[in-house]
Amino acid sequence: SDKDLDGKPRLSEGVDIGCYEYQHSNMTVSFTAPAFDVGYAPATATFMASAENAPGDVSYEVNFGDGTLEVYTESQISHVYTAIGTYTISVTAVSGVERSKPMTRTVKIVDKIQRVGEGGHSTIQEALDEAVAGCEVILAAGVYEVSSPIVVNKAVTVSGEGSVLVRNTAEA
Repeated sequence: SDKDLDGKPRLSEGVDIGCYEYQHSNMTVSFTAPAFDVGYAPATATFMASAENAPGDVSYEVNFGDGTLEVYTESQISHVYTAIGTYTISVTAVSGVERSKPMTRTVKIVDKIQRVGEGGHSTIQEALDEAVAGCEVILAAGVYEVSSPIVVNKAVTVSGEGSVLVRNTAEA
């Protein structure tokens, strides 16, 4: 038979070599993090994969965490995320019958528009923290009382729908 008792391909040509047939793989895989940890939809995650100690040509099995599974023969891997969510990317290197342990990284995809009030975030700071560079934070009409400084540490646009007042309630 060309398969062992576990149904895996034999490592030798048609000869049952018994318990020593299994050879432990010391092949490892690594990949660079996407250009972002958090992005807004649609977001393209591009990264480079590499394998160490591979016995031959390598392919990469990639699970993007959104139901998409792909095999790459090149080291550059790219995928577009269209839905909001947190995704775990898993990459496994394959060379012949050897497989590496998978390596994983997580990316978060957010809505480009973060709303405050009327079904959105409860505070301005919460919306700013969720936003990524290029996002827009829209405040619903109303009065927002803040007791601590609002921190904006990324390029976002903040605008209001209707009459918006942000009032500092911190004691001097």
